[in-house]
Amino acid sequence: MIGMFDFQTNCGLADTEKAFGDWMASHYCLEDVQVIMSCSDLMQRHHHGQTRSDGTPYATHPLRVAMLVSLYENVDTDVILASLLHDTLEDTDLTADTIRELFGLRVMHLVKSVTNVTSTYNDGLHRKQEKIQKWQET
Repeated sequence: MIGMFDFQTNCGLADTEKAFGDWMASHYCLEDVQVIMSCSDLMQRHHHGQTRSDGTPYATHPLRVAMLVSLYENVDTDVILASLLHDTLEDTDLTADTIRELFGLRVMHLVKSVTNVTSTYNDGLHRKQEKIQKWQET
């Protein structure tokens, strides 16, 4: 639980946004919070209309991830930004070049690294599923 925010409860986007903003404001300097909130707005615009399997707006997921990541000691702003943007390259039209232009090379590399790990993992799962399906067909 962060403040009054319960990660076990599927609350809506407005409640998640408020908890996110309050948490960031209490743990980062004003300048960093402004950049973090700008990044959050960008992420939400790009995920607009997308939903999770439970029907909640997709943007609740990156907000929750960023809050969880911020619980670790000495997490800098770039890591929070990358947490917010971690699904944008594969799920939206946001480009790595735009991320680099807006938030810098390090954030772009962090986002790409997470995206590559996820893609590799998902590709491996897909190959395993194909093998199982072929095995079941024989």
